[in-house]
Amino acid sequence: MTGNAFGFARGGIGARLAGAFINECARNAKAAVAEPLAGRRKEAGVSRRDLRKVRGLFICGGRSTGAARVSRSQTADTEANELPDFSMNALVIVESPAKAKTINKYLGPGYSVLASYGHVRDLPPKDGSVDPEHDFAMKWQVQPGSKKHIEAIARAVKNADRLILATDPDREGEAISWHVLEILKNKGVLDEKDVARVVFHAITPSAIAEAMKAPRGIDERLVEAYLARRALDYLVGFNLSPVLWRKLPGAKSAGRVQSVALRLVDEREREIERFVPQEYWTIHEELQTPREGVLPARLFAIEGEKLDKLAIRTGEEAEAIRAALMGAPHVVEKVSQKPVKRNPPPPFTTSALQQEASRKLGFSPQHTMRVAQKLYE
Repeated sequence: MTGNAFGFARGGIGARLAGAFINECARNAKAAVAEPLAGRRKEAGVSRRDLRKVRGLFICGGRSTGAARVSRSQTADTEANELPDFSMNALVIVESPAKAKTINKYLGPGYSVLASYGHVRDLPPKDGSVDPEHDFAMKWQVQPGSKKHIEAIARAVKNADRLILATDPDREGEAISWHVLEILKNKGVLDEKDVARVVFHAITPSAIAEAMKAPRGIDERLVEAYLARRALDYLVGFNLSPVLWRKLPGAKSAGRVQSVALRLVDEREREIERFVPQEYWTIHEELQTPREGVLPARLFAIEGEKLDKLAIRTGEEAEAIRAALMGAPHVVEKVSQKPVKRNPPPPFTTSALQQEASRKLGFSPQHTMRVAQKLYE
């Protein structure tokens, strides 16, 4: 504590003040600072104005005056947001220039932040970029719009002691970090520099501090998933896109998702074309009960033989069966009761709510949403 007191005095009004008060402040740690200051002011030759300046700078025995009062919560926040002391120049790579500006402000001195501006490499649009015969080997090239950003990163890496890859935490962000690292290795600018991968799940001082305390390497599983996706995009789209351009002028490309969807639509369309319509009839009755009620019934068997869906194929057969039923007596032989389990319908989605309101109540979508909003409020 005496060291702190001496430091404040030395940077403020000089050594005379420190010599006059440091011993008394150390002996009486729990006393207020103002008392020994006032008692020794004349002896030290210090003016009242200078005394007021330093009253807020001394902290003795856990008691403070003026601006030196610090709450425990503020101290805890400071410790939580404290960044690792690399004692070196660290270069941080993110995707977005907007994020780079904000993160740079939070990191402070010792860190410099640059943006990759998204993906930096891609497969060239020509045959042979993916070779299925050689373990799907890929040939990459730096995108024209990314060359200047890569050069800026390479120049900054030469002057840095540590490289921190802080792109987004998803698969594409991991791939961008991998691409940047591979490009820098090929350029030979790393020179055994320390390389770390960190992920930010929020752009706040505490989240950035926690991420900096937990560096890791490149997640190879995410990179391999990205490579598999790009290989499929290339192998499917490169072969099918020219066909799509010829058949559908104005179409852009055929990727892995569009191609599979097109295949499903095509198969369904072929099933519809192969469908052969077949005529069938069903017979329903409405029987009147002794209490003047109505009992609906459906014919499902004739002479003990159960009828399938296509058993009655023509209108003549259906009319003959109907005529026989009109003159035949009807008897209820057995009534069976059994529990039936029925699950409640799922909650409405917005579209399902609008459809049901239109079908049952004749509401327009706008009216439905107004009513729903009023009910919510």
